[in-house]
Amino acid sequence: MPEQRTTFEELLTVAEVAETLRYTEGSVRHWIRTGKLPAIQVTGGREYRIRLPDFLAFAEGLGIPLRPAGPDAEAQLEDEPLSAHLRRNQ
Repeated sequence: MPEQRTTFEELLTVAEVAETLRYTEGSVRHWIRTGKLPAIQVTGGREYRIRLPDFLAFAEGLGIPLRPAGPDAEAQLEDEPLSAHLRRNQ
């Protein structure tokens, strides 16, 4: 199986994922450590980068609707924050 390559533009930081999902960076790191959100470990193992396709699949798996704001825009959540969505579906 060929190795999957990722360009710099496809990588999100923990902070970017947290901001987009309206959740804490600690929650994002927890999802990464528990294997729920695939990530690439960088900077001596202390930082992570999340591939955009992995992030989109993760959000979709939680049933969180994402929509682009424009042709080259970053993904944005619909109006409901993730915390409210997760509470409602428990």
